[in-house]
Order: sequence, then structure tokens, then C-alpha cells
Amino acid sequence: MNRMISYYLVISLASIAYGMYSCSSAGAMKERCRLKTGEYLRHPEQLLSRFNLLETELKVQMSKVTVGGWLELDRRTYNGKLGGPTWRVRPGDVISVRLINQLSAESEVKRRNNSLQKANSTNLYLQGLHVSPKVNDITVEVAPGKKKTYSYKIGCDHPAGTYWYHPHYDGSALFQTLSGMAGMIVVEDNFKSPDDPKSIIHYSCPLHCDREVHLLFQPSLLYKIDQTGMSFARVQKKIGDRFRNREKLSDGRTVEEWLMGRQNDISLYTTNGQVQPTIRIEQGKKMRFRLVNAGGVHVLEIQSPSSCKVEEIARDGIYLPSPIVPRGGKSILPQGSTMDWLIKCNKKGNFKINSSPNIRENPGIGRASRYRGMLARLEVVENPKRSFLKSIVATFHEEAPVSLPPLPDYMRNLKGLSQSHVTGKFVVEACVNNIINRDKYEANAEASYRMPLDGVEEWSLLNADSSNSHTVHLQTNHFQIVSYNTYTGPVSIATRDGVTFVDQSRQLCQDSGPRYRSKLIIKKGGLPGTCRSRDFYPTTMNSRPMGKAEFEGFFDWIYGLKPEYKKKYGDQRYLSSIYAVFLRQYKHSAHTGDHLKNFFQWAYTKFPGYRKFYGDQSYLAELYDYYLFTHVTDIRRHKRE
Repeated sequence: MNRMISYYLVISLASIAYGMYSCSSAGAMKERCRLKTGEYLRHPEQLLSRFNLLETELKVQMSKVTVGGWLELDRRTYNGKLGGPTWRVRPGDVISVRLINQLSAESEVKRRNNSLQKANSTNLYLQGLHVSPKVNDITVEVAPGKKKTYSYKIGCDHPAGTYWYHPHYDGSALFQTLSGMAGMIVVEDNFKSPDDPKSIIHYSCPLHCDREVHLLFQPSLLYKIDQTGMSFARVQKKIGDRFRNREKLSDGRTVEEWLMGRQNDISLYTTNGQVQPTIRIEQGKKMRFRLVNAGGVHVLEIQSPSSCKVEEIARDGIYLPSPIVPRGGKSILPQGSTMDWLIKCNKKGNFKINSSPNIRENPGIGRASRYRGMLARLEVVENPKRSFLKSIVATFHEEAPVSLPPLPDYMRNLKGLSQSHVTGKFVVEACVNNIINRDKYEANAEASYRMPLDGVEEWSLLNADSSNSHTVHLQTNHFQIVSYNTYTGPVSIATRDGVTFVDQSRQLCQDSGPRYRSKLIIKKGGLPGTCRSRDFYPTTMNSRPMGKAEFEGFFDWIYGLKPEYKKKYGDQRYLSSIYAVFLRQYKHSAHTGDHLKNFFQWAYTKFPGYRKFYGDQSYLAELYDYYLFTHVTDIRRHKRE
């Protein structure tokens, strides 16, 4: 059994209804009532680890859930509720979860990968935690009527923070998350040394649970069709869900049709399973809010409540160097992300916590879908038991700055890192139709890129899709943005046959399919054209040991394709011998085209006369990089097979 803790928010037993009618489940549909809002916030069940183990059970089941005071919906849930229990663990703990799929087996139509299917198949995924991908595996299927036990080891140096869990089975992940299957995970801060009065532990559980508020934002009631065409009812229909609220109303419509009606405006997020609940906090008391955008649909742009000071202290479970005030008074919470606030309100009253997008603000969001609406209400009350003297002392304490804990060594700041520490480079190019690097997604395909464990990689992210923004998410591993660059590469366009590309001057690119690179190089035969980004394939390769054989093989390959190059570059056998000396002298084993440039620079310094004979080798270096990526990888793959 797990210990359970309570959150001591000062609340009244009375409930406040902000809706238009007082609705009951019996007569609600005939009256078509508005949903009840403003109920005081309820926290999910809190489960804590004991003796370095959290052992729990998640039942995936069909449940009747009531939202808005009267609206009953059939939903797939964890343990019968919108939003599962919150797990609280510490670094070094083990989370053992018995996932029991109690959904019924139904006939399924097999569709292509990455499309809606298998509504009742599921699995479990821990979002943001640095745990073994062998356990946190999204390809596992827990079929209807089956069960599986997951055992996650939290590293002893794992950063404290806010995370969450949800299903991630290909085909049903979006549908089940929209249905309400999600829960929060908290990796607690080290509370064994509470001597520092500025420490964040003074605003956090387990020592100060009265200061911590959990807010699990779920896109549970997205029925009105939005600008992107998203509607939960449409998702239900497409996946073949038979629990679609088809009950008839007095006017002949179904409940589903009423929910989708534009005049009813049922496009709502729930907060801890409630519709726009009221969070009650004490005036002048600094609180810690843990926020989770538990859905893959909208970006939330959360406006700081008026008369309250809000500071962001962590994003996606990673502490910031110091608290920061949100730019423009808005915190950006992308799909599936988390954030931690410190919030203090000095004025009594009732306030709103809204997602308030403004197309002119935060241009980095681009055309990603943004949610507009109220998430919760905030009621700020004074503490009648606090004396004047205690109020002065408390005010001094609440105004004190807060220190945040340092990050573990493996999350050190990578800005300014020298290239000698970079173990490999890679490029991710997003195109229209959700195509990555000009190849369609295949579930069982071999990894397109491999990197060494504990290596430092430099990745370039390119968006060749002018019609959409693309969120970048790496499972298990966090990354750091070190620079933003002007994009000068091609733009992708959807066509009847798939995808084609145009350059920045709107000229059609030739041979721009999945294998476009070799054709493009051979046809142009000179400096790279404008139909690709300058750094597309030269950096798209793993670090790998190279030697004289690869260098000679490269020239055999290029002379076979372009015989006229032999006249230009001549016999390279002697140069390959010098290359071998260069490798031995500098003990290089990781090679890219940039490395070949380094070789020529070294050779020209050592033998100045070679520059006149061999000339500018920059284009040759790019071809060498392409050769390594396309040929050496294939050769080694065949050897493994």
C-alpha cells in the first residue's frame, strides 16, 4: 500500500455554480443546460514511494464520467476517472506499475502506420523522465484483456521536476489521451538539507504541501470543430469507437450532435477532471503551481492572473538557472509539456487563468493550433487568523528570492562547446505531409541514425514546410537550443504524386525525391545548387572510424560517376597515403566533410606546393561526406546482416 497525502488548500464546503441553470442528470438534456463551472479544485489521488519503491496499479477501463455537474460521458480512463493518480517519487526510486487492460476485444480494421486504429489497445509511457527506453517502449502493445508490469528505475542523479504519463500506442495514443488517460508524476526535491531559507523546498512537498497546487490540463471536451478540423467526436468516428453518446434528445438530435453544435461552444479543457474549477489561495502567500498540458492538440498561452506575480522556475522537468517573469505576462505551454510556477497574489479577489493567444505575439509558435479559453478561476482570500505582526514577518519571508537547484552533470550547458567535443552531426528536415528527411515513416524500419552513448551531438532542425509549424520532441533525452539561424533552403509543396521542392526564388527543384541528393549532385556537377540547404547532407551522418580504404574508395566512386573529375583532381593514391599519416598523427576517428577540409588545410600547411596542384577542395569535401553517408553506412549494415 502506498501512503497517501492530502493538500491543505483552505476551502469551503459550499459549491458555487457559475452556469446558467441548476442542472441534474435527469433533466439536463431536455433543458440543454450549460456546464457547471467554478467548483473548488480537487487534487487527484497522491501516491508516494516507500522504501525507494512506488508500486501501483492502473486499470484501463470504460467508465461513466460526469463533468460540468451533469454531463455523463463514456470514456476510456485510468481507474475510472478523468486523469489518473499522481505519482510522487524521489531520485533512486523504482516505479512498478501493473497495467491492466480491461477494455473489450473488438474487431479492428488494420490501417497504415501512424493512423487512428486499435481503439482498445494501449501501453504506458512516462513523458520526460530519463529512464531506460527498453522499458519506456512505445512499440509494446497491451491488447484488450491483457496486462503488463512495468518497472522503471529512476536514476540517483535524476533531476527533480514535473512530468506525466499517458498511453503511447501507435494508432490509439491520441484518442486515449483525449479520452482522459493521463496523470502527473513528481520527482521530489532533496529535502534532507532544508537549511537554506531560499530553497525551493520551502514551497514544495513533502515539507510544505500546503503551498503546492497540481493542475493537469486535459483536452477532454473538444467537441466543437476548431480551425484545424479537430473534434473528439470526429476522432471517435474515425477510430470506430462505439461509445459515442448517441442518446436521442427531445428535439431529435443526439447528445453528440448537441456537443458539436457551434452555439453550445463545447470546446473546453478540463483541469484535474473539472470544468474551470476554482483554486483558492491565501493573499500574499507564495505558492508553487505544477502545470501539465496533457494532450497533443493545442499550445496553451497562459496569461498570468492580474494582481499576481508569476515566475517560471522549470520547464519540462528541468529547473531554470533562476526564476524568470514570463515575457508579456504569458507562459507558453506547448503540447505535452510541463511548467512550474511560483505565484503570489497580493490583492484579494477573483481572477481568471486563461489561455489567451495573440497571433502577433510569440511568432515562434507559428501556425500551431492555439487554445483560447478559460482553464481555471483563482480566488484569493486573506487569512483572518494572521496577526498584524505575523503578516509583516510573513510578507518579508514571501518576498525573499528563491534559489533553484543545479542540474546534474549530464545536463551541463552546451553553449560555446568546442567542435572537438562534438561526436556527431545530424539534420532533421520537416516537410509537408509530416515527412521527415524526405522519407515516409515506417514503424519497423531500421534506425536512420545512430549516436554513441554519452556523446554530444549537434543537430540542425530545418522546417521546409511553409504551411505548418512542427514541434520537435525527443523521447527520453532532453536537448538544448544553442542558436537560431536564417533558413535559405528549399520549401516543400504537396503534389498529387507526393512532395516536391522549390528553391527560395520559387524555381522547381529537380530530382528532389527521397534519393534526390545523389541525382542532384551528379547532374549539377559543381557547387551545390539552391535546391537544398547548404548543410543538409554534409552534416547528416554519424561519427564513425575511417581510414585510408574509405578515402581511396571515395575516389574510385566519384571517378566512376564523373570520369572528367579524374583530370581535375588527378591520381589520389599518394594523397591517400598522406591522409593516413594525418589520421595517425592526430588520432582522428570521427570524420565528416568538415574533417576532410581540415585534412587539406593541414596538408597545405605542411606541403605548401600542394595547394597549387590540388586546388580548392571544399566541394570535394562535401561529396566525400555524401559518400560516407550513403556508401559506408550501407556497407557496414550489410556486414551486420
